[in-house]
Amino acid sequence: MKALLIKLESWGCDVKDALTRLTGDEDLLIDCIAIVEKDPAFQKLGEALKRADAAGAFEAVHTIKGIAANTGLTPLYDLAVELAAPLRRGELQGLELTYQRLLQKHGEFRQIVASETAHSR
Repeated sequence: MKALLIKLESWGCDVKDALTRLTGDEDLLIDCIAIVEKDPAFQKLGEALKRADAAGAFEAVHTIKGIAANTGLTPLYDLAVELAAPLRRGELQGLELTYQRLLQKHGEFRQIVASETAHSR
């Protein structure tokens, strides 16, 4: 297994399940992970929360939830699920801490990807 996938697995990702979805194609999974790293849904979620736009925030977190599930990024997926349920009901109260945890995990994820990308050059 490629170094990035090993590192993500040790971070808590379900790489094996993601590879099953992608017929075992590690390069395709890495390409998908690169897309998740730069996905604008994380920024859109923050902007929608600032505007108190529950529908916009739900749309963004639903995107994050889907891409995290498909790529096996469990730490991101779990937090997206926590945010999605109240947003689906239009509730915005008490989400800041979970959103901050999501940003922290996204930052950790980006650091893993960047460190492994630098090693592979």
